[in-house]
Amino acid sequence: MKQNILIIIGLCFLFGCSKVVTNNLYTGGRYKLNYYKTRDKLSTKIYCEFYNFELENEKTIGIIKINGVFLPIPTDYNGQLVTVSHGNYKIETGFLGKKWTVIEKLKMNKGDSVVLKFYLEDDDRSLVD
Repeated sequence: MKQNILIIIGLCFLFGCSKVVTNNLYTGGRYKLNYYKTRDKLSTKIYCEFYNFELENEKTIGIIKINGVFLPIPTDYNGQLVTVSHGNYKIETGFLGKKWTVIEKLKMNKGDSVVLKFYLEDDDRSLVD
């Protein structure tokens, strides 16, 4: 419950204190990326949500790896909000039985906020040999 409240507060801050700079900068089969600019021009955040590739409105759980560091696995479908400093980031996402999606270079400037929607596609490779 506490985590849900923190996520809701974070989303209210992200969307309440932001204005759209670029909408749908990239829309591909595996993810959608929206850039926003925070009004204070200081906060830099990445918000990730996961959806089923075949049923685009069905939320799912995913694993996030930023610059080689795994983030804690979320226990619900609310997505994950990460505060970062400005710079370049390699974002990798996936889950067991799903194909991994990689964003090689996500450039974050001071005051940027990004909303990433990942569409996790089933991986037909066997988990066991």
